[in-house]
Amino acid sequence: MNNRFVWVLVTICLVIALCLPASAGINQAFALQSLTGSHEYQSMPQSPGELTIYGRWLYPDRSGGNVPAKRFIVYVYTDNNPWLAYDYTDDSGNFIIGPFANPNPGKIKVKIYTWYHPVAGHEITVAPPGGNSWYDAHVYTPEGDGFGPFDDGTRMLDEALVVPSNYDQKKAFWIKNDLQDGFDFIPSKTGDYFALWQNGIDFRTDALAFFVPSTTCKGIVGCVRPKSIHINYLTPSNTDARDVILSEFGHAVMWFAFGQNAIETPSCEDHQFYASTSQGCAWSEGWAYFFSVADLTAGV
Repeated sequence: MNNRFVWVLVTICLVIALCLPASAGINQAFALQSLTGSHEYQSMPQSPGELTIYGRWLYPDRSGGNVPAKRFIVYVYTDNNPWLAYDYTDDSGNFIIGPFANPNPGKIKVKIYTWYHPVAGHEITVAPPGGNSWYDAHVYTPEGDGFGPFDDGTRMLDEALVVPSNYDQKKAFWIKNDLQDGFDFIPSKTGDYFALWQNGIDFRTDALAFFVPSTTCKGIVGCVRPKSIHINYLTPSNTDARDVILSEFGHAVMWFAFGQNAIETPSCEDHQFYASTSQGCAWSEGWAYFFSVADLTAGV
């Protein structure tokens, strides 16, 4: 075997070795659906002292039935380490997180946030008023003292982790899902979408506000997110309605499209379907109404 061939072979092996760690996190998400519950999945090789966990998250939808928590971030932590590991759920609510250092004999805990950040510039967040970054998003943590302890390897947390129907902030999960559907519908992705919502914090009942980036807060009272502008504030009676959420999302999409050159909308404060307003108001609200009635599953 000549020296040139040996060096070529060594180079190829090094490239493969360097690429494997980089691709592991990407492949992990795609492998979940096909491997979860299979013998091959449960026997995946694991280094001594390391643990990988998997499971599925559900939450109660508007009809009261449990549905998958689609593309939410899930954090794994312990009482001694609040940032042990994390990953996103897939469209079926499945997640696989790891490998990370096994805290055995200690237990692990998990929490799910109403936040998704696939790439820079495309953040989808539902947070309480006053929140100004993703870690302020609504969060649910299962009751109890945690899961495990687990032996090293790949372990299932539970058949399904469920946000309970009596969780008073469950509507934040509805809003996050609505925003996700609206974002997926946009053919050319643009902007990030930051909704402030809290049960019973204003107007004596539910309230929601949308914020998107701008150069200044423009003197808006309560504008707490850096470089943000208040898009709209919903009436208290209908903030949990999907069409209303998507309508407000449509306003944010238009803002990202026009930016500082946003369309002037005179006579738009009290707009109704059959009321005379202005061309600008008709264009702005018509676009928002489009999002509220579009079949988001059809794509554009």
